[in-house]
Amino acid sequence: MKHAFAALTLFASAMGLAGCDEMESGTRTEIEISEGRLVLPAVEGNPAAVYFTITYDGDGEATIDGVEVEGAQMAMMHDVEKEDGVTRMVPLKPTTLSDGASVEFAPGGKHVMAMKLDESVQSGDLVDVTLTFSDRDDLVFPVKVQAIGESE
Repeated sequence: MKHAFAALTLFASAMGLAGCDEMESGTRTEIEISEGRLVLPAVEGNPAAVYFTITYDGDGEATIDGVEVEGAQMAMMHDVEKEDGVTRMVPLKPTTLSDGASVEFAPGGKHVMAMKLDESVQSGDLVDVTLTFSDRDDLVFPVKVQAIGESE
């Protein structure tokens, strides 16, 4: 019985320390990415598109102000506007997420354009996308590469 009590005490102490480390280092996740994918262009040399849903569940706000895509020479966030019956793509201004907010980057709306994508990036690959925040550390997440028309 003494050994069981000692083992239980040691386990509880270790768990308590692990919890403190987690709190101090900020490793608890406040941001979740889902449905991430990079869709290759229909015409070689055109930009690829990156889509995902980002959900924020943290204190205060988080502002996305930049993006990088592995294998692309340049990446930009865009949105789609409709004005006077004309649809056009415009640069996306820094996007602020508040507690409980979800923002969808999807066809016909907000999206990431990956320009001059390395030709070695092929359907089925995983590439990293890095979101830059003005008020917190960068967030890196993998997305699956798909040919146009492929589903996950």
